[in-house]
Amino acid sequence: MSAQFEQPLHSHRRKLGVLDYVIGVLVAWFVVTAVMRGDQIWLLFMIAVALLILYTMQWRYDLYADRIVIRCLALRRTTVHYDAVADAGTVSMAMIGSGVLVVLHSGRRMLLRPVDQRAFVEQLGQLVGARRKEREAEEE
Repeated sequence: MSAQFEQPLHSHRRKLGVLDYVIGVLVAWFVVTAVMRGDQIWLLFMIAVALLILYTMQWRYDLYADRIVIRCLALRRTTVHYDAVADAGTVSMAMIGSGVLVVLHSGRRMLLRPVDQRAFVEQLGQLVGARRKEREAEEE
C-alpha cells in the first residue's frame, strides 16, 4: 500500500539575515567554551537554548490550495488556513530587515521571511482570493 502525499503548489525557503548568523555563532561559541571549561550547567543551558532556536526558527513555507504550512528547523510546523488570513503584505523592520506580515482575523500577526517576498505575497494573495471565492460560491 503506497501513501499519496499532497505536493505544495509553491514552496519558499526562509531568508537568513545577519542576526541569524550572529546568534548561531554566539551559541556555538558558548557551547565550545562550556565544554572546554567543563561547566555542565552552562552546557545544558546552552543546549536548551540551541534546541529552542531549532524549534522556533522558521525554515520553509509551503503554499497548498487551502493552507500555508510553516516548517521550522526541528520537527515543528504551523498550519494556517486561508480562511483565517485577513491581510498580507511586505514590511521593513529595523534589526530584522524586510519580511511578509500576515495578519489573521483573530488579530494574530506572523512575520514570515521568504527569499522572494514579492512572489510569495502575490502567490498567497491569489490563493487566499481563490479560497474566498470558493466559500462565497458554497454559501450561495
